[in-house]
Amino acid sequence: MMKITSQDRDFILFSRNIWIPEGARCCSGHLINNLLSKEAVDQIKPFSIRYQELSSSDVQLLLSKDQTLFENGKKRFSFDDLRDLNDDEYCLLTSLSRDNFNDFAQIISSSTIRPSCNRSIRTAVGIYLCKLRLDISNRLLACMFQIADKRTVSRIINSARQAIVKSFVPDNLGFGHVTREDVIGRHTTTIARELMCGGDSTDIAIIIIDGTYLYNQTSRNNEFRRTTFKLYKKRSLLKPMMIVTTTGYIVACIGPFMSDFNNSDAAIMKDILLRNTDHILSRLKELLEENNLIKQFSLWEIINHIEIIDVFPIMTQDDLANLTFGVFQLKRARSYAEERCSTTNLTSDVVYSVHRCKIIPNFIRSPTQSAHSNRVTYHPTIHFTDQAILAWWCDCFTGTRFLGCCSHIAAAIRFLSYQRWQTQQRHIPPGEYKNIATDSIQVSDFYDSSDDDDSQRYTLT
Repeated sequence: MMKITSQDRDFILFSRNIWIPEGARCCSGHLINNLLSKEAVDQIKPFSIRYQELSSSDVQLLLSKDQTLFENGKKRFSFDDLRDLNDDEYCLLTSLSRDNFNDFAQIISSSTIRPSCNRSIRTAVGIYLCKLRLDISNRLLACMFQIADKRTVSRIINSARQAIVKSFVPDNLGFGHVTREDVIGRHTTTIARELMCGGDSTDIAIIIIDGTYLYNQTSRNNEFRRTTFKLYKKRSLLKPMMIVTTTGYIVACIGPFMSDFNNSDAAIMKDILLRNTDHILSRLKELLEENNLIKQFSLWEIINHIEIIDVFPIMTQDDLANLTFGVFQLKRARSYAEERCSTTNLTSDVVYSVHRCKIIPNFIRSPTQSAHSNRVTYHPTIHFTDQAILAWWCDCFTGTRFLGCCSHIAAAIRFLSYQRWQTQQRHIPPGEYKNIATDSIQVSDFYDSSDDDDSQRYTLT
């Protein structure tokens, strides 16, 4: 049994002239979101006639509630009264069912939006959804919902939009709201897996990226009008970039972007990767930060590369070139590996130490001395399986580049996946140049001595 709310008791009093005392209960089957359904209200009949004493404050409260119900009754559409619109009307106006709208409004009510004299929270959400669903003017919305003018409607829509962006969007849109495993297991069709992966791989995420159109009115600002005019469509529009799965599930929506000839889909995608929009390229970094693996050195153990050589994927020169998107990083990679091993003969029994994560065993990092500074050491981090390199990150300036990888990451991957499996030694003359010159021994400056007979003027550091 559920207690009947004061809102239902007031509604039945003014609409049916039936007084329901406080504390009355009913079955939960007659309730929708803790309010009596329309069918349940119609079935209520008076049981007896009785006198009820009311104080002046009670009378004043009843008159205030009566005035509120009267004003709501004059409205052509009202989202405040759950019984005013049926399920089909909710779908027609907002594209949401009544239950979905109630849940959505409940989520938004927990944000910073507050009811005002012009609208409630439910009305603000309803007007915003009507604007999106019906694409009608603010003047017409003001007429439908009995609002003073179109400027008030504009402020209501802006308040609802800010509340939705703050309390609803982060949990339901963007790369952070869905896991890679969910995309693979729940949002990838069999046909897409057969076409893209041959049907064999079950650990590859497949997404579709395409731009769509949002038409807008011609702006009086000349620059904005030029950059939003689409010559192909002969209309002014903006282009949001949609990232969806093969089942149609929307993963992220980035933008909107301008629509002139400079903003093709390829140019927009390059911009997204370059700016690292929505942290597309920072997933490994976020995982490292969540587990405090960047600064916490105690979570890593130093091992020789021999301990992971059998579980690290084997790659060819072509595979490495595809990973680095060029040969510059591969040329630099050997120099870094030679410095780590203190030899130019990388096919011999060398010691190449790496740091393995104690929490995630298939995470390794290879501390690499900077080529330009003795004081700087970078920490290229690699996430791998025995079949492929899954992700990488480095704390150098280009460690989060949008195409390829930096030379520090390329050095570790090349040595572990390719160089260690080579048997023929290559003659590298530049590696022997350092033997031509002599490095002077490091000594300290003059120092004072209390022993006059001590003729030693320098000391080794």
